[in-house]
Amino acid sequence: MEPPNEVASYRQFGNKKVAVRFGQIRNKQISFSHGALPWHINVNYDTLRSTSWEDLNKTDEMVWVTSNLHTSSGHYLRMKVVVQLQNSFVKIYGRGINPIDDKYTVFKSAKYVIAFENYAHSGYWTEKIADAFLSYCLPIYFGATDIDTYFHPLSYVRLDPRSKTLLSDLQSIVDDQTWEKRLPYIIEARTDVLNKHQLFPFLVDKMEAILASEKQPNVPQRVEIPGGSAYFDNIPLSIRLQKIWVRLQYKWYAITKSRKL
Repeated sequence: MEPPNEVASYRQFGNKKVAVRFGQIRNKQISFSHGALPWHINVNYDTLRSTSWEDLNKTDEMVWVTSNLHTSSGHYLRMKVVVQLQNSFVKIYGRGINPIDDKYTVFKSAKYVIAFENYAHSGYWTEKIADAFLSYCLPIYFGATDIDTYFHPLSYVRLDPRSKTLLSDLQSIVDDQTWEKRLPYIIEARTDVLNKHQLFPFLVDKMEAILASEKQPNVPQRVEIPGGSAYFDNIPLSIRLQKIWVRLQYKWYAITKSRKL
């Protein structure tokens, strides 16, 4: 599942029938929900169900597993925060930064995890927050604007990536022992991920709803997906220029940040 950002308009969905992009469908018979994505920690369902928070020897660490990918404005915003938090108490891992094989190796011992989506839209949340919950971590979250319709508001902390006091705000979260205060809500959210929001219970719920509704079955529709290089070659000039401008802004930000350090 990819967000409906500037990249989606010409790349992921530019030539495809799946190209009614997320959040842009207008039909009363369609109900919106999250993507029900699989978790990205290398732990199976049975092990997750049998694991207690007491088994994990949690510490006051705050970690962030991300990457240095920067192809959209959301990526550039995330990378600005990465630069801002480098050389701080936040431990940052991920491709192009500090690679690890499995994020669970650092999540299982940490109490706090930064979960930063590449796009902020209602209903758009991914494994980034789910992996934190499954690891009994408190997510410091930026992403879905309606995330509290899926999880209790006390199961996570909102992150403002543009805050001028971001680092001190994060330190206060740790100093105030927020994880201990919110552990019951984290456990509740974790249970919801396992038994409600992940793919299989999600599909069962939707299929049961369809069967109960007694609506007419969907009419088959012909779908044609063009091949060739058009998928990669149709980037509009305006988007090319916008990407160059954002890239220059990020480089300038990184340079000025390094000079201050």
